[in-house]
Amino acid sequence: MLTITSAKFVGRDTEFQAFRDLIARRILQADPAAHDVFIMTGPPGIGKSRLLQEFKYHALMKEVGFFMATSHDDDVSSAPFLDIIRRMVHQTLGASGPMVGSQTRRLLALTAIPKNLSQLLDKHRAALTPFIPEFRAEGHPPEAARGPAWHKAAFTFLSDTARVIPAVYAVEDLHLADEHTLAMFRDLALSTADPSRRLVLVGSTYLDLSPAHALAPLLSQLRTAGRVTDVRLEGLKAIEIAELIRNMLQMDRSTIPLVKRIIQDCQGNPLFVEELMKLLIEERAIYCETTRFRTNLDRPEEFRFPTSLAECYVRRLNHLSADARRILAVLAALRRPADLNALAENAGFERARMGELLVEAERKGFIRKQIDEDRVNYKLRHPAMRDAVMSTSLQTGQPSYRGERGLREILEINKGLFTEASLEALHSRILEGAALLSGAERGFLLARNDGEMRVGAIRRFDAEKLLGPAYRDLIDKAKSVSSPQRTVVGGEGADLARANPEGLGLRSTMFLPLSVGAENFGALCLDNSLAGAPFREEDLKLTTEFAEQAALAIRSLQRAPGADKEPEAPSKTLESVELSYIREVLTYAGGNLAQASRILGVPYVTLWRKVKKHQLAVK
Repeated sequence: MLTITSAKFVGRDTEFQAFRDLIARRILQADPAAHDVFIMTGPPGIGKSRLLQEFKYHALMKEVGFFMATSHDDDVSSAPFLDIIRRMVHQTLGASGPMVGSQTRRLLALTAIPKNLSQLLDKHRAALTPFIPEFRAEGHPPEAARGPAWHKAAFTFLSDTARVIPAVYAVEDLHLADEHTLAMFRDLALSTADPSRRLVLVGSTYLDLSPAHALAPLLSQLRTAGRVTDVRLEGLKAIEIAELIRNMLQMDRSTIPLVKRIIQDCQGNPLFVEELMKLLIEERAIYCETTRFRTNLDRPEEFRFPTSLAECYVRRLNHLSADARRILAVLAALRRPADLNALAENAGFERARMGELLVEAERKGFIRKQIDEDRVNYKLRHPAMRDAVMSTSLQTGQPSYRGERGLREILEINKGLFTEASLEALHSRILEGAALLSGAERGFLLARNDGEMRVGAIRRFDAEKLLGPAYRDLIDKAKSVSSPQRTVVGGEGADLARANPEGLGLRSTMFLPLSVGAENFGALCLDNSLAGAPFREEDLKLTTEFAEQAALAIRSLQRAPGADKEPEAPSKTLESVELSYIREVLTYAGGNLAQASRILGVPYVTLWRKVKKHQLAVK
């Protein structure tokens, strides 16, 4: 099986020199005027993680400890400073430390770092034992790495380490960190204890965070104090991309036009190049002949190049089996590494079948293994892959790229539907959400009140004109709609003026009933003008799913006890209410778990767990 790798480090001379200079001045020469915070930013796949690895090797060759971890957008499992300390523990274990790579282990053997770390860990063992799995007795799980006790133990240890070992503490994706991680980073960055022996390194996707982000004020304070070196990773140069491709595959002269097209379209992103090469092989645009790769294309234009890394991932997903795509969906939903048992439980496969699917996904380069506490865990190969997986319709078995309006956005919009306290506010939220998902310019919502349909919310309409004769047909059609409908006015050679006899200037319309079963609560009407793009089938599908949940939210609010009614003691537990609601949605969805998860606005894996726990009937 072909594996594409790029062992040789390409480009990044300027960024690498900036780090070398900072190590020399700040740590080796103890220059107090040198910066002690290094912030590296760049888009996904641009090479931040690979550059951090090169930084680590350089630091270790200078006998400087380099301790690195990653933040995740999962509050449960994200604890990068705990991972840093655990890596320190594993660096003292020699060949038996599974969290240390072979190259790192070889470099450590040439330094006194493992010996010094062992002495430091012995000194702080009592305070760290409750939180470090390696220090706990078998059968005694560690406490969560949060709270004052953890913060004090970890900060004291990391500060003491910097006094004994020149150290670099590196955290990737710090913009995803929770409040506990940010508090530790703040205290380390602002600490004045032996600052010449410590460097804090941050990797992030964003250079300019929103002022509302919890990290923004601290970074602003550090930059104002002149303590930050900012490095922005841009795309590789054309000659560097060409060298990267040569490192991946031995190509013959027939592929030169294709390579030129890759260099032109890859935006200088090395991960995009790697995934694009895999796509070319999977779609048989190139093939291996003896020791070199040749192309099947007479002209590069014959191959439809993806426009982004996300689209490249989605096209590659088509070459996986439906069951393997389901495994990726579980990993994307869990947002953290998982072992075979956890994956089997959430995906609903037997262990033997799980092994086959994991081998398939790993050979295709979608997942990678990592050893943790004598267990083999699996995770998505790159964080950028998660967004592509989550924006792909995995349950249908046919992935389709949804761009920015994917499943994550639907979930975020749906979250607010059940928080509104009045029907007026809920109607407005429904209309705005539907317009956002469909890309509509205008729209209105008809609400059923005492058997009659009346305008409940409007978007970019003049209220008086909406009730006038020009829009009568729109309102009448919205009142009578019983199933989702999409119309596109005109086309090539069509007389658009004659197609809009009332002078409305509409290019496309969409009508959606707000119904739960046979019970109707109103309708949505959305439209785009002649200057806008027509609605697509995908827009209709996404907005229909949203309208189904919107109808449930309206019914839930209408059935809520009135404000003037005397409050009664609750007779049901929260779990029983939730279970009743899940049963209701499953009944409406005909037992289809995928459809029910979309209506409920919860991840497929979460709903699967609840269904399995309560033994509910599904398809």
